[in-house]
Amino acid sequence: MNHVELEFDHEHPPLPGAPPVEGLDRDILLQNARWFTRIRWVVVGVLLVFGVLSRGFPATMAHLSMVPAAWWPLILAGGLAGLNLVFVFFLRPTHP
Repeated sequence: MNHVELEFDHEHPPLPGAPPVEGLDRDILLQNARWFTRIRWVVVGVLLVFGVLSRGFPATMAHLSMVPAAWWPLILAGGLAGLNLVFVFFLRPTHP
């Protein structure tokens, strides 16, 4: 089996005029984490709506060619909501 080995030159000098690479700023990382949490809240809402509709109106869901679900959408929504609350707790503003 063939393979390729890539060698990285860690001693390579930066380009002239380029700012030093130090990684992403903490504020940007926190902003990205908050955005990800908001997206998960949307997923929690969609799962809740699907779970409630499938449990409350199974005939309507079957008529729309959607298989009525058991409890998994509601359980999954509850688990994601719990994880989001943990994320929100850890994403509180802190002052260094």
